[in-house]
Amino acid sequence: MPLYEYQAVAGNGEKKRGYVNADTLLDAKGKLSKTNLLVWNIREYKQSQHLHWKRKEVQSFTKELAKLLQAGLPLFESLLAIEEKYQGKRMHTILLDLIESVKQGKSLSAALLLHPKTFDPLYAKMVENAEKSGNLEGMLLELNALMEKQGSLRKKILQAVSYPLLLFSFSILILLGLLFFIIPSLSPLFVGRSLGAFTRVVLAASAFCVDHGYSLLLGSLCSLLFLLILSRFSFCSALRAKLLLRTPLFKDLIVKHTLIRFSRSTATLLEAGIPMVEAIDLSKNVVKYSFFSEELEKIKEGLLEGNTLSKEFGKCAYMPHFVVRMVAIAEKSGKAAEMFHHIAAIYEEEFSDSLQKCTGYLQPLLMLFIGAIVGLVLLSVLLPLTDVSSFIE
Repeated sequence: MPLYEYQAVAGNGEKKRGYVNADTLLDAKGKLSKTNLLVWNIREYKQSQHLHWKRKEVQSFTKELAKLLQAGLPLFESLLAIEEKYQGKRMHTILLDLIESVKQGKSLSAALLLHPKTFDPLYAKMVENAEKSGNLEGMLLELNALMEKQGSLRKKILQAVSYPLLLFSFSILILLGLLFFIIPSLSPLFVGRSLGAFTRVVLAASAFCVDHGYSLLLGSLCSLLFLLILSRFSFCSALRAKLLLRTPLFKDLIVKHTLIRFSRSTATLLEAGIPMVEAIDLSKNVVKYSFFSEELEKIKEGLLEGNTLSKEFGKCAYMPHFVVRMVAIAEKSGKAAEMFHHIAAIYEEEFSDSLQKCTGYLQPLLMLFIGAIVGLVLLSVLLPLTDVSSFIE
């Protein structure tokens, strides 16, 4: 069933924009005529497949659908209830597509696959497996728990880097204030005076910033935009990862963060009854770094050749020996899913400690750097002012 986008005016004069599902344009107008909206523009919407939800929106949908299914509502009725809640919001379009797909007889997992930017293959595969076992609400709760843990990990990272970034931004503002305002107001005092080399450099830099302020601002914005565009390319992300992996401190954080995401998703997939080879293949979608995805592809190929998981893990350059040993134990006991949960829990605790140590080292170093830069700039200007003899003709 096609999706139509409309623009209308409500009874109070407020402009409205929304979507409606209908067989034809005439049917869409008929549905809208029953509302208190004055429709002035309506057309078929062609771009719904390109929309995608944010992570929090996917999590909200998962949690709400699980609760409605637990309450005993059928899948189609549950989707309709969620769609009514989000009418007029950005989630509404995809919800309408999901409802229409289910109405046409497709499974929920097949409907999710139509929106790969919103629902990754891991999500869709777990839903498909749950549909076969008849435990969709339970699987949705597990997916919600997985997303909550991933969100908690992301929140820890943001909290750790926010203060250093704030300090760095504040230091940039102070430096710009000195170069654009403070030093120019003092520069007339140094005209015709004998100055040191560093003072002359600072005064020249301040004069250059004042004379070319708009050009510098435009250049900075263009450079930032260029870097943002460049960061979207995979080769740029791979290059950044390789550079960070050469730094011991960042390498430790990256490897632990990757292991947490991989172990947790693999454990959830194994608990859902998905075979190990397929679980590893799907877990590649939650790994952000290409170097680890390439290693996982090699591990999958080794498993298909008949090798054990511990043996393939042992060949991985970034896999700690501790993980290899735990996986070997899990192979003997037959508790791979439980073991991967333990690995994720252990490395999450270690990751938090490493992150705190990293920020603990970074903050004083950043403070020293800020103090040194600002202090040198101030001293270069203020020290000549303390030499009274330089002002006596």
